[in-house]
Amino acid sequence: MAFANRSVDDSSNDSPTLLTLPVTDFDRNSLSDDDTDSERFVLLQLPPLKKGGGGGSLSVSCLMSGTARIIGPSGEDGFSRQSQQACLVLEDKGVSFALSRVETSNALVLVPSAPAESAAKEKRGSGDKVSSPPAVKKLRLSDDECTSVRPTEMRARLLQPGGAGASFLEVRPHHLDRRLLRKMLAASEYDPYNNSGKLSLDVSKRGHSVNELALALRCTEREVRSALISLCAFEMPAPSQKGSIERRYGTLSEEAQMDATLAIVEALNECEEFGEQFSSTKNFDGTVEEKWFVEKVVGRSKDGDAEVLEESVVRHCLRRCAAADSAAGEERHSSVKYLIDVDKIAIFLGHHLFNKQLEPWEEQCFLAEWHKLIPGVDEASRPITALLLHAGVALRESKHVELSSEKGEEVKLNHLVYFPESRLPMEPEARFRKIFSKREKWSGKDLEPYVTSLTEEHGLSMAEMLMKHTRTIAEEGRQWYVAR
Repeated sequence: MAFANRSVDDSSNDSPTLLTLPVTDFDRNSLSDDDTDSERFVLLQLPPLKKGGGGGSLSVSCLMSGTARIIGPSGEDGFSRQSQQACLVLEDKGVSFALSRVETSNALVLVPSAPAESAAKEKRGSGDKVSSPPAVKKLRLSDDECTSVRPTEMRARLLQPGGAGASFLEVRPHHLDRRLLRKMLAASEYDPYNNSGKLSLDVSKRGHSVNELALALRCTEREVRSALISLCAFEMPAPSQKGSIERRYGTLSEEAQMDATLAIVEALNECEEFGEQFSSTKNFDGTVEEKWFVEKVVGRSKDGDAEVLEESVVRHCLRRCAAADSAAGEERHSSVKYLIDVDKIAIFLGHHLFNKQLEPWEEQCFLAEWHKLIPGVDEASRPITALLLHAGVALRESKHVELSSEKGEEVKLNHLVYFPESRLPMEPEARFRKIFSKREKWSGKDLEPYVTSLTEEHGLSMAEMLMKHTRTIAEEGRQWYVAR
């Protein structure tokens, strides 16, 4: 069988590449007691390069960059679940790859990548004498001519099926395990009410650093930072001590988050007092300077709330109220401005009203109370109920209400039932059980906000997730989703 000689860094290649690495680069203990061969190799199968070298591409140049490393879970943190899988991490590229051993039934012949003639030429250039092998005759089957060629001796080794070498490590793109990250962050919850604003100097009790998370999740620090922003992780306040403090992350208790965000909303409603910081247009669309606004909110807190409304808590909740393109990743000591996202505040206030009243709200009554609380909106720009429905906060249910028992008059009223997506389990089977226990059948529009987060978490499309866990029926000329 003939193989074309090609560069493994050639983006035109459309097939995987087998790369040989010394076994000592992986594990010295992998050598058996009777194995004295220090030149054993491990075969690494690199995936085809993507055009443009985008995410998911891996070349030999990447491995030679000096930042590549292999991370295997130790299990010491108590969180690792894929104990049999290691990952190849490229810090400079911000990507990671899963390594899996694949057994092969093929016989593989391992030969050096550089021909012996190339090595001979290099030696000649350095002045060393190299003896040339004698010329031999090679028969060409196409004619009767015989040409003289010099045979090339190349050291090779045979990797036979069933042997220790008849396998290779398959490299596949690896995605950060967001479920494991959520679990690790949740294990370090900061509750100002119980902690009394005091933090232990024991770092193991103060959340996780980016480096610790990257090791546990077997991915790059860049991937971890991006996930921390998307999950709105809480940056734990640093203990009172001198020197540089490594940033550590966890979660903020729901009660503290509720109190701090309500204080922010109250401050925004007093925009006349803080008018210099806000837009003068009727529809509130202003920006706030982080340092100035945090100090104002903390200063407004009552004595009983002083522990909750500390700067780190208010700063975190302010970032959750900011638009996605705000400078959430800037350094905390720089002058950062945030564009307040009124929709995010409206959604938060929707949760707040539903938590105050356990019974379903009549829709018009809810809208009247809701609009009173939302800062910076006039009658023309008030959000509508669809905002909460599309955000997975509540469901709309229609009920027939009797107006007069004598005349038998009824009117159809819409009620809003609290069904927060954020409180549903992230395991697909458990979530769909909750969903269909709430309603027997769902329209695609109502079901979508309760499935979107699952698709992001598990790397599946909406169609794949619905096909796996639901089935469709047709009633009244419409398509409905029911439990599978």
